[in-house]
Amino acid sequence: SLHFDEVTRILYAADASPFRVMPAGVAVPLDESDLGILAKYADDRGIPLVPRGAGTGLAGESLGPGIAVDLSVNFRQIREIESDRITVEAGVTHAELNAALAPLGRRFAPDPSSSATCTVGGMVATNASGGSAFRHGFTSDHIRGLQVVWHSGETAKLARPPISAADPTSDAVANLLETHRTAIARHRSRTPFDRCGYALREADTPQGPDLVRLLVGSEGTLAFVTAATLATISLAGGTCLAVLGFPTLDAAIRAGLALRTVDAIVGCDLLDPRQLALSRSSGGVGLAPASVGAALILTFEAETEATAERAGRAAVNAVRAGHIYRVLAEPTCQPAGVARIRKFREGAVGGLNALGPGPRPVAGMEDCAVPA
Repeated sequence: SLHFDEVTRILYAADASPFRVMPAGVAVPLDESDLGILAKYADDRGIPLVPRGAGTGLAGESLGPGIAVDLSVNFRQIREIESDRITVEAGVTHAELNAALAPLGRRFAPDPSSSATCTVGGMVATNASGGSAFRHGFTSDHIRGLQVVWHSGETAKLARPPISAADPTSDAVANLLETHRTAIARHRSRTPFDRCGYALREADTPQGPDLVRLLVGSEGTLAFVTAATLATISLAGGTCLAVLGFPTLDAAIRAGLALRTVDAIVGCDLLDPRQLALSRSSGGVGLAPASVGAALILTFEAETEATAERAGRAAVNAVRAGHIYRVLAEPTCQPAGVARIRKFREGAVGGLNALGPGPRPVAGMEDCAVPA
């Protein structure tokens, strides 16, 4: 269906970012064939199309002045579940994906904070990660194949690793990568946490261009992703959380770097002095007294709760040498303790947008990385 009324266009002019861009119209394709017809029609007439999932992106990824194409409505089938992978359509949410895998003791490893609403197509578009990126990486690390619709309206199934074969798209990409190989190598990211959109260096493989890797993170600018085949991992038998407090931000960062070598650690959230002050003033969980200048929220996963808790205690002990800190919350797998720590984090982060005197803050967030 196509919508050009002002109300619908206003609804699609916003996402989770602070930006507002009014689209020329809104398209809600019924299926892949419908989407192909739309893509060819728009390409022949030079009409820009903007793929959109749930609109949970923080940097305006789903906004544009062309026609917004909503794949979250009709592309919602879970096509196939295998022993170590799953194939789902682009509109399936992260939460639905993991709910389908849970009875088999499996999960999709990346854990974006917007799990309840973000779609698989959106995760592919932005190469989503989450709080466990240190251990489990990005969406790109778990992609095995994509079903796509090109700008011409033609469809394709792309596999990873790439299969050497004569293909016009692969040949054209191969020529571009060869022509610009020196520039690509010169501008490679200096940080392991790389949020740059086009993975040109990673897409250049001896077997030929890895089109799947090139599309992941390209924010829908190169093709419509209609379905994805994703690798899955086992569910964690136990998840343990702990909180450590430090006198300064620098002290917390140094401890965080040391913790990277600890077994079973999957996440390390840093709360700075402002966030801690907000958590105290918002009436949240009072884990951090005024003497604490920064805090680390640590997450551990293991096959059992007992093993996860032992790993948490070992990590706390591992940073005793050379670091000044206090344990604000002992490592725990108990639901009440885990809930208390998560509420503490929510209070600190949510406080950034709390009501107060003066003008409301304008939220502007993005995933970025700097050498620690």
